Amino acid sequence: MNNNGIFDSEIDLEVLQKRAKELSRLHQEECDDDYVELVEFTLGEEHYGLELVHVREVYPLHVLTFLPGVPKFIKGITNFRGQIISILDLKVFFELEDLNLSDQTRLIILKSKNMEFAVIVDALIGVCRVPGKQISAGLPTLSGKRAEYLKGVGPEGVIVLDALRLLEDPTLVVDI
Repeated sequence: MNNNGIFDSEIDLEVLQKRAKELSRLHQEECDDDYVELVEFTLGEEHYGLELVHVREVYPLHVLTFLPGVPKFIKGITNFRGQIISILDLKVFFELEDLNLSDQTRLIILKSKNMEFAVIVDALIGVCRVPGKQISAGLPTLSGKRAEYLKGVGPEGVIVLDALRLLEDPTLVVDI
């Protein structure tokens, strides 16, 4: 290229086009990597995550209406922007030690094509993006129902739950 910004030869143009293609390829590979976005939270002393793609919203627990005659893992219902949402207590469902509600308690509203409900969690940690390769297949110390709904274990021991499996589980539908 000369001082006027004009290419001296087709060779200069060809070199630039090759560089542009290589940069484009590298960027595409970076974007194509399998990443999973997680909403991280705590249940008792344990650190969990749910895939963000199945999360409609995280919402503070304001009002909880208890329902008689439902399984113990159904904490109750709440009014979420004019819609009645049932609340699943994961600690009871997973047979973990039940702690009292606090000002840190949050509802994570899960959604799929056919189902929507909230899960109650002790505290929200945040949202993170994890390479799919860093989520291992299992955790040998996890047993019972938690093992059934395990998607894997992420970095720093985050237990990644299978939100879609929860949403599609017919045993969570309560017929009154």
